[in-house]
Amino acid sequence: MPFNEFPFIRYTLFFALGVLAYPYSGFWNGAYWFWLTLLVFAFYGLGLFLNLPTGKFLHRYFLPILAYMGLVMAGISFSAIKDVGNHATHILHFPTAEAYMGTILTHDTPKAKTTANRLAVKSVFQGGDWVDAAGTVLIYHSGRPNLGPGDVILVK
Repeated sequence: MPFNEFPFIRYTLFFALGVLAYPYSGFWNGAYWFWLTLLVFAFYGLGLFLNLPTGKFLHRYFLPILAYMGLVMAGISFSAIKDVGNHATHILHFPTAEAYMGTILTHDTPKAKTTANRLAVKSVFQGGDWVDAAGTVLIYHSGRPNLGPGDVILVK
């Protein structure tokens, strides 16, 4: 299998390298990585546009290096966007919450002595006030009624 016949393998490798490099890229937040990624791809597009009239590949090393840098930075940007630690309203940032209010996501799952379900948190009660929040909590209950998708409940 010649490696150059499957370029998506290289692209996936460099994107995955960016995802793996994300924990070590803490010196900038996700927005900077996103804009830097767009800038690199803009330079890449400019290089392709300038190369177009000649019909020859004049930037033999410049364009691939820019493309691979862009893919690595795209992996870092993707990871920064998906990192719940970067979202101020995530329930991770409310460690002293007294109660959650949210919507049930799935049907009850019977367990040995209880019943499990997933709750999409909409707000938390903290410090005497309800605050908008986001996240998913796994809840266990042992009583009636059965919970179904769309039910709104308060968990204390």
